[in-house]
Amino acid sequence: MVNEVQGIGIPTSHTSVQTTPTKEISRTNTINTVDESKTTIDPDQYKPKLELLSERLNEEMKRIGTDINFSYNDTIKGLVVSVKDANGDKVIREIPSKEAVELMQRMRDVIGIIFDKRG
Repeated sequence: MVNEVQGIGIPTSHTSVQTTPTKEISRTNTINTVDESKTTIDPDQYKPKLELLSERLNEEMKRIGTDINFSYNDTIKGLVVSVKDANGDKVIREIPSKEAVELMQRMRDVIGIIFDKRG
């Protein structure tokens, strides 16, 4: 049977729908164990590579005449980018910011107090 939706003029169809029972599918959960000693990354092993990378990037930045400086930060164990003004006197922006670096250090200190790394 076809009817119109009231006032709009859109034909609608009313048909009976038959449903058939469905089978319940059982799911099995598989737990994969991962050796965490193989998946953790030791940031100290990348320090020489990151320092070399920062030196190369700084050479390229000098070559193209920009005041962007890359350096390795022991606190965050990663690269820091400093953008200076045209005179090279004032730092316009640091990525991550000094506040973010300090926050990361404080969070690591708190985590070190809460969790024993030996466990």
